[in-house]
Amino acid sequence: MMIKDDRQYNILIVSSSDKFNAFITKALMNKRYAVPDVIESASRARRQMNERDYDCVIINTPLADEYGVDFCMDVGAAHNVGIILLTTADTYAGVAEKNADLGVMTMARPFTNRAVDQAIRLICAIRDKYRQTEEKVKSLEDKMEEIRQTNKAVNRAKWLLIEKEGMSEEEAHRHIEKLAMDLGFTRREVADEIVEKLG
Repeated sequence: MMIKDDRQYNILIVSSSDKFNAFITKALMNKRYAVPDVIESASRARRQMNERDYDCVIINTPLADEYGVDFCMDVGAAHNVGIILLTTADTYAGVAEKNADLGVMTMARPFTNRAVDQAIRLICAIRDKYRQTEEKVKSLEDKMEEIRQTNKAVNRAKWLLIEKEGMSEEEAHRHIEKLAMDLGFTRREVADEIVEKLG
């Protein structure tokens, strides 16, 4: 997926290692990423995540106040964000297994700049696809709600036509459809007019 030039990804780095923080901040210095927020503890990172949305959270274990796996699981369960968890080679298998169902990308140290860059790009691409899907779902939900409201208004108008004008349900339905076609209005607009007039 091509990344749009105007899109910047918000990255949160949770790490107590100054060396790693300098390395990863330098690796993220390009127009694709906003200046990352760097936090050393899970407790501060939890508060920060309640105040700001991120595309990717990079957790470099161990943290200042906990190892980082519990924080990773909390973030994975509570936030819609891509997570990269960096751990030691000897703990990798257990940590990766524990977080796999949350969609966490676990990487063992040591790793290359290229591997980290590819992981971040992958997380951001997945976030873009997820965001696009969310937008489509929202659009469909909006359309479904509009259809529900139209049907509700049309049904109300039909019952008013039946009650006040003595039409059958079929006649009321045809009447609304015909008015909409003849006047170039939507069924909802015609129904609203009938409800206003007869209601």
